Amino acid sequence: MSCIREVLKNMMPNNQGSIINVASVAGVYGCGGAVYSATKGAIIAVTKHTAMRFTGTGIRCNAVCPGTIITPMTTTLDQKSLDMGMMGAMMKHADIAHASPCMPTDVANVLLFLASDESRCINGQAIVTDFGADL
Repeated sequence: MSCIREVLKNMMPNNQGSIINVASVAGVYGCGGAVYSATKGAIIAVTKHTAMRFTGTGIRCNAVCPGTIITPMTTTLDQKSLDMGMMGAMMKHADIAHASPCMPTDVANVLLFLASDESRCINGQAIVTDFGADL
């Protein structure tokens, strides 16, 4: 919220800008720990509030909600420390061939699109990037 407040100081005089928050599928579907899901859900709520507050001003606000992304962190997880019941719920469609984890560039491309004028009609959305794994 502090970052949004600061960036709005520059966007408001120009009546244009695109704020993009990064949340998680956990904020949309609750498929994570309680605190993690709640904080990601809060990011989505702040995104929607900001979008509503500035609709019609040329300032947009959206959130990207990645699922699993192949990173050094996700490839080195200790399987023994995971709640397998929660992991099963999170990966309920992992058997679908196209529902593989995203690469960082997959999510970056969505971020770039939302930052561009080509997405000027998109406002207040939480866009899930997970190849449909959490449908």
